[in-house]
Amino acid sequence: MIAGAMPLTEVKPHERRRHQRVKVVLLGRYMLEDRCEYPCQTIDISPGGVAIEGAIKGAIGERVVAENDGFLTVAPYAPRFPFETWILPMRHESAFENSSSQVYEGLAKALKNLLMRADKVLDYPAYNLVIHTAPVQEAAMDHYHWHIEFMPRLTKIAGFEWGTGFYQNPTPPEEAAKYLREAKIELSPHAVAAK
Repeated sequence: MIAGAMPLTEVKPHERRRHQRVKVVLLGRYMLEDRCEYPCQTIDISPGGVAIEGAIKGAIGERVVAENDGFLTVAPYAPRFPFETWILPMRHESAFENSSSQVYEGLAKALKNLLMRADKVLDYPAYNLVIHTAPVQEAAMDHYHWHIEFMPRLTKIAGFEWGTGFYQNPTPPEEAAKYLREAKIELSPHAVAAK
């Protein structure tokens, strides 16, 4: 080994994780599809996510809208807007631009499926699509998972939202996911249907 060189197997501390999870104890409440509130506790948090524990768990898949071989389409846990929906790749990757053409093909199918469902349920809404990805030319980030957010423009942001940075969403994510999941759409034979 060359003097002063690091072994190839050793990982530098700053490359392990950009943001460490912080242990916390925050008590709160969450709502499930039955519209009942339940107590919960946040146990750790980082800029990339939060871990929550609760006595009552929601049904597996109650926020899932659709799924194909490479992507999961879900209503996020605490959406800012009615019918806000995320498309997440099942394979971990931090940067959108580093994906293969097969991944983009699966994404196109998942996006088409979601947009057809939204058009059926919400009558062709105006919407925003946002790609959340790691910064360009950054090394792979274990703590970050790229995804796409679909946000139909169904409500207006007003003084409360602008002043506080908090959003009022009248539609529980479980209910939005159910409407989208149950929408009757005609997929081409090449598209992958929701499970």
